[in-house]
Parts: sequence; C-alpha cells; structure tokens
Amino acid sequence: MPIGPLDLGNVEDMQKEDLAPKIYEKARAYYDKKEEEIGEEPIRELERVILLRMVDTKWMDHIDAMDQLKQGIGLRAMGQQDPVRAYQVEGFDMFEEMIESIQEDTIRNLYNLETAENMERERVAEPVSTNQNSDGSEPRKKKPVVKEEKIGRNDECPCGSGKKYKKCCGVNE
Repeated sequence: MPIGPLDLGNVEDMQKEDLAPKIYEKARAYYDKKEEEIGEEPIRELERVILLRMVDTKWMDHIDAMDQLKQGIGLRAMGQQDPVRAYQVEGFDMFEEMIESIQEDTIRNLYNLETAENMERERVAEPVSTNQNSDGSEPRKKKPVVKEEKIGRNDECPCGSGKKYKKCCGVNE
C-alpha cells in the first residue's frame, strides 16, 4: 500500500510552520492505518527487528569508516593540523551521520513495510553449550587425574630394604 502523493491543499499559499504539522498528521494517519492492518503486537516486533538490523549494519559500516579514518589521519600532521583533534572532530561527525542514517532508514523501512510475514528475526549467533545439562541439572564432574607419587633417587626404597632407591630398586633407571 504505497503512500502516493500527499493531498495538502494549496501548498504555495502555506507557511513552512503550517506545512510540517500537516505532513506529520498525514504520516501518522498512514502509520496508524498500517498498524491496524498488521496488528499492534506484530508491528512492535517489526519495529524492534528493523531498528536492530539498521543499528547492526550501520554500526559495522561506522567501525570500518573509523578504521579508515585512523589509517589516513596521519596525513593531517603534514598539513599542520593536530591529528588527534582532527580524528575526534571527524569521528564525532561520522557518528552523528550514522545516527541520522539509522533513524532515516528505520522510518523508511517501516513506512515501506508490506506484510508481517517477510520480517522475522534471524538467528545470527549459534547456540553454545553451557555448564548445565538440557534438563537444568549440573553436569557430571570429571574425576581428576591422580598421578603416582614419584620416588626420588635419594629417597628410601619403598621395598623396605632400608637402602637408597638408586642403590636398590632404581639401579636400572
């Protein structure tokens, strides 16, 4: 259900201050209509899914862009600029652009949403095992490996002869 052209009346005679509320009112009415079609709970889930997807993709792009900025920021010192200050300023500007882009793309996707069936959460991470069994009980503890006590060469021989181990049973070792 595309929005189509907005019928706001004679736009040329309106002031900027009057135009924004009318556009907001039309957009809100369109979104309320879409919410009635899909349902309140499914639309909230779709809002979460779309927002998380936008944040995820935009954040990865932002990290890549910040890495590229870090690689090229050393050239600023040759241009008689403080590279640290330039990195801070440009990084902040890039972050602000990312936030705006997330907001715009989220709204665009919500307004262009067709049905609830094509948007579901995707499992990104594979489940990992925990320290509990599937029934919630503690797993069996492994028994520690017990090593035999090693007899030193100058210790008394364990056979009971009274001699040193190296002179008795340990002669061949």
